[in-house]
Amino acid sequence: MLIIVGALGIGVLVTTLVIGATVAESLKQTLPGLLNARARRRAGTPDSASESAEQQALLDEVHRRFGQVDELQRRLTDVEDRLDFAERLLAQHRQVDRVGPPSD
Repeated sequence: MLIIVGALGIGVLVTTLVIGATVAESLKQTLPGLLNARARRRAGTPDSASESAEQQALLDEVHRRFGQVDELQRRLTDVEDRLDFAERLLAQHRQVDRVGPPSD
C-alpha cells in the first residue's frame, strides 16, 4: 500500500513539474514577441500588417497554451483527489490493524 501512495505522490510531483515547464515554455516563446510589439507601439512605430498578424498568432498561441495549462491543472486536481483517497484508505487499514479484529 505504501508503494501505491508513493507512486501517486511521485505522479503528483511529475504532473506539477510538467505544468510548470509548460507555462515556462509558453512564456519563453510568446512573451518576447508581445513585449517587442508593445515597445514599438509605445515608441510610436507603426505596426505593419504582417506584425499585426504575427501578434494575433502569438496571442492565439498564448490562449492555446493557457488552455493546455487549464487542462493540466484539472488533471493535477484529479490526481490529488486520488492520492487523498488512497491515503484515507491506507489510514483506515492501519487503524483496523491497531484495533484488531472484533472479539466474539
